[in-house]
Amino acid sequence: MLLQMALFHSFFFFFFFAVRGPLTVAASPVAEHRLRMRRLSGHGSWAQPLRDMWDLPRPGHEPVSPASAGGLSTTAPPGKPYFIVVYAEIFSFLDIVTLCRCAQISKAWNILALDGSNWQRIDLFNFQTDVEGRVVENISKRCGGFLRKLSLRGCIGVGDSSLKTFAQNCRNIEHLNLNGCTKITDSTCYSLSRFCSKLKHLDLTSCVSITNSSLKGISEGCRHLEYLNLSWCDQITKDGIEALVRGCRGLRALLLRGCTQLEDEALKHIQNYCHELVSLNLQSCSRVTDEGVVQICRGCHRLQALCLSGCGNLTDASLTALALNCPRLQILEAARCSHLTDAGFTLLARNCHDLEKMDLEECILITDSTLIQLSIHCPKLQALEAVPCVAVDSLFAGRGEFRILTAQTALCSVGSHLYLAGRACPTVSSSRMMGSCT
Repeated sequence: MLLQMALFHSFFFFFFFAVRGPLTVAASPVAEHRLRMRRLSGHGSWAQPLRDMWDLPRPGHEPVSPASAGGLSTTAPPGKPYFIVVYAEIFSFLDIVTLCRCAQISKAWNILALDGSNWQRIDLFNFQTDVEGRVVENISKRCGGFLRKLSLRGCIGVGDSSLKTFAQNCRNIEHLNLNGCTKITDSTCYSLSRFCSKLKHLDLTSCVSITNSSLKGISEGCRHLEYLNLSWCDQITKDGIEALVRGCRGLRALLLRGCTQLEDEALKHIQNYCHELVSLNLQSCSRVTDEGVVQICRGCHRLQALCLSGCGNLTDASLTALALNCPRLQILEAARCSHLTDAGFTLLARNCHDLEKMDLEECILITDSTLIQLSIHCPKLQALEAVPCVAVDSLFAGRGEFRILTAQTALCSVGSHLYLAGRACPTVSSSRMMGSCT
């Protein structure tokens, strides 16, 4: 905790005051050099490379070889001294906390540390509880068009006003994480739509004030969007999904966990426009039925990851649609889908040979038949979760073709090992079967 407070103090102090210029200027080059080395002592492997940096040639000296320069380019742009190029290259590898500290060492280092090219990717998660809107505004003014990726995950103090300033200043942003920024509303999405046309990745998880209006704005201004997370934005309905997919037809990942108002008609809109979709999460969308899943499968043949956990109305009809239309499927989560049976999973296993991970928790109607079919037809299977494991007795018969894998069987009376993978599934790395085994 003390270390985190110290890091935030350095970061916070920097962004409030560093815009005014260097905070420390040494009296002479010698004193400046000693001050830098003293402040950098104790930084482990960084100390020696930074000491060596002072031995690089100044303008008018012979250039060093690429090997002695650590593999860096030895050609400086016209009018720019070579050692400045090397400094800038080294600074590009520093994290934001180190850059903030370096900016306080001298005027020269302040200029290098504050160069916008060093601030292309920023993650403020470690300071989430302390970051306020003013910090985000100062970041946007400092980074401008250089910033490509910003994570404000958990920064509950950030609101619409600061993100409007951010959107106006950072128009080249491509990756924006606003997970848990509960103060933001549709106004933020309007700003992003107006100024951030290059946005590709947007996470709005738990931004509970987001409505269909946000999705309409995003579809009009962020047409290059490939990833959108709307988990737990429970005001979203089929109308918002329709507006979104009409404009963002290149979506490859759409996460809709906890969007409890969504029905089959929303999935029909996804089917009609999002043919590039690779990942879809419908966890706890309890109104979704087989009809919606069938529509998705018929329109999104490239689907590789699908989460249906908590969609308790689904039957084997959904598994049949997956088996016949989505041969590239790698991940299927169907926890608490209690109407699924061996027949559906058998057909799935025989058609989707790329399956790597499955969650069958509380699929109480499956037996060892499902697991045997998976072991035979899905050689890439790496993780399987089935809680509780009902009627899996024959898998523990000690057959020679199955190898032993450790399983968590705290409540399982059959034994402490799971005979599952064998030669058919040599890549299985984890499994979990807990519950009442009969």
